[in-house]
Amino acid sequence: MNKQIYIVSLFFILIVSNAIGQTKEYYFSPKWIVGEKKTISIVQSEKEYKAGKLVEDTTTYMEGEMVVLKDNGDNYTLKVLYDNVALKSVQSFYTATNEELKVYKKLALIYKINKKDGKSELLNWKEVQSFMNESFSQINSLMKKKNPDLVPLTKMMLLPIQESFKSKENIEAYMYKEIGDIVFPYGTKYKIADTIRMTESSANPFNAADTVSQTTISYLSNVNETLQTCDINKVIRLDLEKFKAMLTSMILQMSNSSKATDEQKKQIKEDVKNVKMESTNLTVIHFNYKSTWVTDIKSTVTIIVNDSKKTTEKRNVRTVVVK
Repeated sequence: MNKQIYIVSLFFILIVSNAIGQTKEYYFSPKWIVGEKKTISIVQSEKEYKAGKLVEDTTTYMEGEMVVLKDNGDNYTLKVLYDNVALKSVQSFYTATNEELKVYKKLALIYKINKKDGKSELLNWKEVQSFMNESFSQINSLMKKKNPDLVPLTKMMLLPIQESFKSKENIEAYMYKEIGDIVFPYGTKYKIADTIRMTESSANPFNAADTVSQTTISYLSNVNETLQTCDINKVIRLDLEKFKAMLTSMILQMSNSSKATDEQKKQIKEDVKNVKMESTNLTVIHFNYKSTWVTDIKSTVTIIVNDSKKTTEKRNVRTVVVK
């Protein structure tokens, strides 16, 4: 064969082979072993900036574990233990809470995980609800006994958590942040350089009682065929236009019913119009598709409110390590 023809042919084969390799499909599903146990370490850093200055910097730590209890044919039963967030929330002003109420230190969640698509269902939500309601009661009783002056503050801090445990739907939604990324890789066909788009309703980060449209874009990267690892990237975008329009209307109605002058109302309308709200959520899930377990997760949530006077930015970085 002519040397030039040989080189061109080889080059063509390499291009075709690479193209075939790039179109390979990856489909992940859990293949766990009954009795497998994983420890979970969570570090959450929250920072708030106003006009470029750091005004708040908080770091919290949580620990948990997962145990595969059963293989039921079509699904697994997974037990997940996490620190009780109610106890965590009051530790900052009464450090002995964990010791005095240690029976409520860990919250046990029993999930059914579908083998095909990884969808989760919380099986023991009623027990979880009872456990948390009792822990709320015990925390309030303890604070009343140890420091009565802090009871109103304690109740105020616990109120949003209590709301989250009022129904099965609320509990699953609240705890999904702990299980959601663990099961996120399952049930989706990925191709390198392709993106998966999904739109659904989500909680509004600016108003807990409101929902907004959420678009999640996910894609595969850093595939290592030798180690059988990859990164699953998730970008969440929120459509805040409807909420902003509602907020604008509400503020304008308030200004119209006040004693503000026409000039002041005009300025309020202009200020509200120029307010910008942004929310970005970037998550990288490191996944071992040989063991079919997530090994670590890093999420960065940034919320920015920009008005004519100042810019407020909140940044939450959450790192989860699974071993």
